[in-house]
Amino acid sequence: MQRPQKWSDEVDIHPIRTPADYEAALAAVSTLVDMDPARRTPEGEQLESLAVLVEKYEAEHFPMAAPHGSTLSNMQRRPRV
Repeated sequence: MQRPQKWSDEVDIHPIRTPADYEAALAAVSTLVDMDPARRTPEGEQLESLAVLVEKYEAEHFPMAAPHGSTLSNMQRRPRV
């Protein structure tokens, strides 16, 4: 198994405004996820911050369409397991 690369404390966390920013953020998230940092550690805090920024960017740039009426009705009627 390959060891995750060391994370740099020099990470510039900023709003994601461009596709290049988005790609860089995804790469950083991937590296951090591979490290599996504990919560409330510098790496864990960076991962959480980047995840929020990525989620916001994706919601604005890749919105999910609402389910079609019949699909929504079927989903609401289906019992949860």
